Amino acid sequence: SPSIGANISNPTSAMHALHTSTGGGTGVGTGAGAGVGTIVGSSLSSSHHHQGDSHLAQKGASGTLSSDFYTPNAMVNTFHPDDPQIKSDVIRMIVQYLQEEGYPSAAMTLQDEANIKTKTLAAQRLQLRRMKRAILDGEWTEVEKLCAKAAFRNLKAFQYALYRQQYLELIDAQEFQKAFTLLNKRLKPLEPFALRSGEFSDLCYLLTCKSVADAPSFRDWSGVNSGREFLIDQFAMLLELEATDA
Repeated sequence: SPSIGANISNPTSAMHALHTSTGGGTGVGTGAGAGVGTIVGSSLSSSHHHQGDSHLAQKGASGTLSSDFYTPNAMVNTFHPDDPQIKSDVIRMIVQYLQEEGYPSAAMTLQDEANIKTKTLAAQRLQLRRMKRAILDGEWTEVEKLCAKAAFRNLKAFQYALYRQQYLELIDAQEFQKAFTLLNKRLKPLEPFALRSGEFSDLCYLLTCKSVADAPSFRDWSGVNSGREFLIDQFAMLLELEATDA
């Protein structure tokens, strides 16, 4: 039976073995080619799943294939579709295959699109880091600039929360004129994204107060630094970065 063996340097042979393995239920080799085997194994159609598992288990008993490699738990542990390295390896193999099969334009187009996507994601991660730092440092001019970027432009609820925090800090510092300007310029257009009913009215009421805690909606407000940290926690899913990028 044809298989993808230990030597995977020839993508044409690899693709041929992939075709036969998915069509005829034949095996995929282990060893140095296990990484490819993992990717290939994950793409087996559900219609061949149970039959393939039985066949592969028998193969494993004869020493041709490892039956453990194809158990469901092993598959989950070895193949992670969202792993950036796996995605990169798959793209590289496809590009190499297209080049060797005589499709240089297709290979070049795929490579260019992959590079553009990589650069775009890197730029977005950088903007996320800058936003998180700007919030914690109270660099509101930088926050406003970042809100115009693609990563945040359409996140209206997030923008409302940012400007609300800035507004509360201005009230806390008794800078009422600046607070009034921010209220009309930034918060008023985002009023529909207020987290609680009546919150915007309380923001307006704060212009007549001596303390942020005087307004019913903000009686639990615990100060500038705690407010910034709470904002980061509130949008942790958005601002959280991968450990490798932190």
